[in-house]
Amino acid sequence: GKPTCLICTQQISVPKVYNVRRHYETHHAGTYDQYSGELREEKISELEQSLKEQELLLKKLYQASEAAVRASYMIAHKLAVSSKPFSDGEVVKRCLILAAEMVCPDQLLTFVNISLSRNTVAERICDLSENLNRQLAEKTKSFIAFSVAIDGSTDATDLAQLAIFIRGVDQEMTVTEEFVEIIPVMDTTTGDDIVRNLVDVLDKIGADWAKAVSLVTNGAPQMMEEKAGV
Repeated sequence: GKPTCLICTQQISVPKVYNVRRHYETHHAGTYDQYSGELREEKISELEQSLKEQELLLKKLYQASEAAVRASYMIAHKLAVSSKPFSDGEVVKRCLILAAEMVCPDQLLTFVNISLSRNTVAERICDLSENLNRQLAEKTKSFIAFSVAIDGSTDATDLAQLAIFIRGVDQEMTVTEEFVEIIPVMDTTTGDDIVRNLVDVLDKIGADWAKAVSLVTNGAPQMMEEKAGV
């Protein structure tokens, strides 16, 4: 890496003796040339120790910040799988701060730095969703054969939905079964509509249709009819 000045902690862009000497003579010679012998060595040791302490402090701050971000993602994940509103993150944070004040007040700042606002929770869940989609896409590329299951239903507002699942096997004969996506069907729910939505979803994860071996449905007429079904 680049050499760091013990006095001002500035990094020298080009690690050569000439550049290091020029930096010292330009910025510090007037103050530190007065030190010589053992006094100079003591000063150097003092500066080295000071730099190590600064680096240790920065490392601790980075680790605390990293832990706070990781905790934010984990809590957002729990809220998502529990079907809780994003705004519940703020309630969780207040509870965490209250517990920290009682149990470990010296760590209070770490808990305060955990971001759980409504917008942050929404962003975290979107990030997790995108990450899972990327993992599924990578896994799908390794399939030597796969099958698809689709299930049509309606939600509490009577809006038609299509749930899509994929089950595949790779060269090592490892079987992977995953939920892919649930799609709201806004208009009609004919066989053509279902096929179009199914193709769009599987294309997004890079499924190779030449490796598809079967399709399973829930037996609804629009999926099973000979002429208009899926």
